[in-house]
Amino acid sequence: MKTAQTTLNKVHLVALERGEPVVPSVIDYCLSEGIRAASVSAIGAVEGVEIGAFDPARKVYDRVQPEGVFELIALTGNIAEDDAGLTVFHAHVTLGDAQGRSVSGHLFQATCAVTVELVILELDADLKRELDEATGLKLWAP
Repeated sequence: MKTAQTTLNKVHLVALERGEPVVPSVIDYCLSEGIRAASVSAIGAVEGVEIGAFDPARKVYDRVQPEGVFELIALTGNIAEDDAGLTVFHAHVTLGDAQGRSVSGHLFQATCAVTVELVILELDADLKRELDEATGLKLWAP
């Protein structure tokens, strides 16, 4: 187990508009505000979605691109820097369709279909992601 303690620096409220790409918009906002570590949550509606689930045996994500407009029931994620100093937005989502079915997974991409209302809790921390040889993933190194 790796642990760290930090304090909350600032709360950012961000509303994406129709057509804005979710992942790069969050990263761009964090870069513009100097946010290096954060907890992120959101609700809204999205389309153009690509999500996935990691297969540890093969060390790859199995990706799917469900079609249509989805309620963004929940997005939870975080902001950290990788070992090259690049901002990483790691997020998981649960999406709902018009029939009440849901699909969830690691978020690769999505476009705002109506709104995406984000709460970004900026942390006073130096949160890094480093390559974990066992999984092939860049994991937290608090």
